[in-house]
Amino acid sequence: MGKFLSWVGIAALVWLAFRLFAILGRKRALGERTGNAPRGGSEPMLQCARCGVFVPSSEALVDGKRAWCCAAHRDADRDASRDASRNGTGRG
Repeated sequence: MGKFLSWVGIAALVWLAFRLFAILGRKRALGERTGNAPRGGSEPMLQCARCGVFVPSSEALVDGKRAWCCAAHRDADRDASRDASRNGTGRG
């Protein structure tokens, strides 16, 4: 009985190895076919006027020539501009 279980275990390991190589081969072939291009194409990236991080244009908050990564940075930047104009430093 012990030899039988050993053979079953070896057969299972061989089967798993073949499955692994088949999966890796398919992934490699798919990557070569698509040229590893990002799915859905690419889009322009815009830099946040507050922190400098780059975000996709579809996710950026844009007002004129300025873009922000989130509403908090947009509001903080506007508040800073408003404060600067009150103080006469003329930011923005």
